[in-house]
Amino acid sequence: MTQEKIKIANLVEDRVFIATPDLPKEQVLGQLVKLICQAAAEQLNFEEILKQILAREMELSTTLDSGLSLPHVRVEGFDKALGAVGVLPKALQDMNEQPIKAVFLFITPVRSEFFQLHLQILASAVETFSPALMEMLSHCSSKEAVLQLLSHAGVGGEMI
Repeated sequence: MTQEKIKIANLVEDRVFIATPDLPKEQVLGQLVKLICQAAAEQLNFEEILKQILAREMELSTTLDSGLSLPHVRVEGFDKALGAVGVLPKALQDMNEQPIKAVFLFITPVRSEFFQLHLQILASAVETFSPALMEMLSHCSSKEAVLQLLSHAGVGGEMI
């Protein structure tokens, strides 16, 4: 059985945040959670989601060697997956002093039937946000440019 590839652009839709230089990671995460909560039409509690994300990040960094931070949580009372991307023009440092160049934050429902989807999103994010794509994202200064890159990124971050 092959694992279905999730198109990251479909999860993100138009939820992109271009951070200003030196904005703390907590504020970047807050902006991404805000975008997701707005898309959920008030079905999600901003404070609760942000608290879960920050607690998880304090416990264990989700930053990969490529510079992608992958904060994610599973939430109660919601029935779909949503994502948002933050681009950092100046890399931040995670708790292990690893540089963060971009953030892909996503949520999925906590129900067991969504667990496989959660894992597929993680796998697709790792494949999509390749070093080449991360380099291209670092030069994006607009939401539209980020969305265009994501919509054309294939598996392994190759442009299609």
